[in-house]
Amino acid sequence: MSVVETVRDKLLGGIAVDWDRVQPIPLTQREIHDLLSSDRRRILVSVLVDDRDGTATLAELTQDIARIENGIPQNEEVTTRQRKRTYVSLYQTHLPKLEMHGVVEWDDDDNTIHATTAAVGLAKVVRGVNRVTAGVPA
Repeated sequence: MSVVETVRDKLLGGIAVDWDRVQPIPLTQREIHDLLSSDRRRILVSVLVDDRDGTATLAELTQDIARIENGIPQNEEVTTRQRKRTYVSLYQTHLPKLEMHGVVEWDDDDNTIHATTAAVGLAKVVRGVNRVTAGVPA
């Protein structure tokens, strides 16, 4: 069994896949690696697609991401400092980069972020990597 087959089997956990039906992510491998190189972008894509059903406000994403990054339980509030630090990086760096690559659509009028098919594909990649590396520190 090749290394590729071994990794694929670990990612899929023995699930049979019809590779002809797999939707390609409309990004190059380099773009995918670059976009997923940031912990915050990986969390953002996962939260937007998996927890928020593809649509969230910037305030909601900020709160969710700050909570995850700081290990704060769902029923507790993040601090103003934690929220501000997360908001600034999302607003200035991460959302513009994801929007530039067609991963999200960002409506400036109401600060709503919408996942695209590329975001759904990236979320699947993140889920697969998380599944394979469960319990292994970064």
